[in-house]
Amino acid sequence: PGVRLMDTRTAQVTPMEITNALMEGAIDQGAELVIGKVVGIDTDDGDDDDKKGDGDASRVTGVLLEDGRKIKAGKVIVAMGPWSTKVEDWLNIRIPMTGIYSTSLVYTAEKNEKAKEMILNEPRALFCSEDSHDSHLEVYPRSNGDVYICGCGGSRYITEQELRNYQPAPGTEVADDRRALAAFESFNSLAPSITQGRKPDVTQACMR
Repeated sequence: PGVRLMDTRTAQVTPMEITNALMEGAIDQGAELVIGKVVGIDTDDGDDDDKKGDGDASRVTGVLLEDGRKIKAGKVIVAMGPWSTKVEDWLNIRIPMTGIYSTSLVYTAEKNEKAKEMILNEPRALFCSEDSHDSHLEVYPRSNGDVYICGCGGSRYITEQELRNYQPAPGTEVADDRRALAAFESFNSLAPSITQGRKPDVTQACMR
């Protein structure tokens, strides 16, 4: 529900749109949404009969939340992006991971109806080689007429230890203003009909 495809071959989604749609679908099927911060995974070694030849492997019994609650579970899916390396601290198993801290831009459809019409009538993604601004833009139209731009250049690599210490913590990523300006200069020269000389409506950062 709530997801629109621009064409049947698209591979780019709007993260919030698809996440909310999947969650709504799961709730419709009986799932429960719990908001909280996971601080550990609980395990139980069980007895020899339960292990069934798995050696000394433990069994997952649930996840522990920061507020002290435990959610019981026989299976746990870890979907924390690069922060998934935090599981090393919880289960003592090696999960090598490096984060890439990147800036991105969004031009929203509501600020430019003409551009929105062009995008919806002829949606095309654009992949550019590195330019004089040290950007290598990737430009993605979205099904609501927004334009998402990444490949701003200057991404930083975040070590496993930094990720495990939540440096930065999820949701606290801050855009690099220099790279945002460079990407704007690049995109403005490529698509002045979209930008109309305007700075992007959203300047943001993410970890991947």
